[in-house]
Amino acid sequence: MDKSDIKDASYNADKEILNIELNNGEKHQYHKVPALVYQGFLNSAYQTDYMYKLLNEHYEHYKY
Repeated sequence: MDKSDIKDASYNADKEILNIELNNGEKHQYHKVPALVYQGFLNSAYQTDYMYKLLNEHYEHYKY
């Protein structure tokens, strides 16, 4: 999977919350994500892999 699977992403630096929406309509919210990790996500050539392999494994998250 690559960047084309990501429809939108937003980050609230004050609350360290990362919201990701996929093209299939799934929405994921991650809590306590440092800004450096968010930048890593933005710069990743494989954002969906980054999401599933790093974010899902290390940060509290909700799928809705």
